[in-house]
Amino acid sequence: MNILLDFTTIKAAKRNDASNPITAAFFALMEGIKQTKHKLVASAQEADCVFVFGSITKRKPDTERAKSIQSHRRNNKKILSLDSALFSTYIRRHLQSSETWFFRIGLGDCTGEGNFLNENAPRTRYEALSKTFNFSMCPPRRDNTLPIFFALQSEKGWTYDEEEPYYQWAKRTIGEIRNHTDRTIILKPHPNTDRHPIEWITEGHTNIKILRQDPSRRDIIDDLRGVGAFVTHSSSAACESYVEGIPTFALNKRCVVYNTCEKDLSKINKIETINWLDRPQTLWNWAYTSWHVNELKNPALINYYMDRL
Repeated sequence: MNILLDFTTIKAAKRNDASNPITAAFFALMEGIKQTKHKLVASAQEADCVFVFGSITKRKPDTERAKSIQSHRRNNKKILSLDSALFSTYIRRHLQSSETWFFRIGLGDCTGEGNFLNENAPRTRYEALSKTFNFSMCPPRRDNTLPIFFALQSEKGWTYDEEEPYYQWAKRTIGEIRNHTDRTIILKPHPNTDRHPIEWITEGHTNIKILRQDPSRRDIIDDLRGVGAFVTHSSSAACESYVEGIPTFALNKRCVVYNTCEKDLSKINKIETINWLDRPQTLWNWAYTSWHVNELKNPALINYYMDRL
């Protein structure tokens, strides 16, 4: 198979900086591909498969990344898209670093609209990751009196893909939650400051607490202690919420773990009805989405994906 590494999907200032984790991931893939029967090519015209970083949104169709990915889609290329790994918060906390050097890989997209080619994975990788980074599957929480955690997002990212300004969507969603419960709602700002003040979201609502912003992306595990439900549009923190045993509501299919989450806010006060039986297999599968940069050099991993295309 002819494979292109599309460096135009990495920000221009970082494309040749091997100290940048994203660029390092692409260089590692290059090393791994060279050890297989597959061929690295320099142009999209020659490529059967293209590795890209990130995704695109309707809000930002004119970025260099967006134009590249749209072109690959129009030309029916098989796209493997990289983004931050699942379990990233646990990894950052263990490493005490804002970078994990782990990346997930999805066919077609790195959001919940992609295919992570990981069904029926064995338990071994999850067990190794959870042991190394000191986390574990917690018992499900079934207390309908605890606060509701609302993970906010930024329009700067690529998972929030609505034309509606984010603050309006979030304000409306709080209204939907209030149709079912008057419990305290805890708002967690996204690490990237959004263009609208958080206070615009809370206008007209009561019993709401706003947490501080966390640029390190490590504090959310502590924030989740003592909450009874987690709500988001499509934040990847839904992964950690689910591991922690919190009833997790993801309201848009671009959430990377959307298929696992609850979608109906009418269940937010009926969490005893949530089925947790598939959680072990789900976590085993998630572990087979995400790889350290050094693992990307392994030709066996390249073949793992090429064999599944």
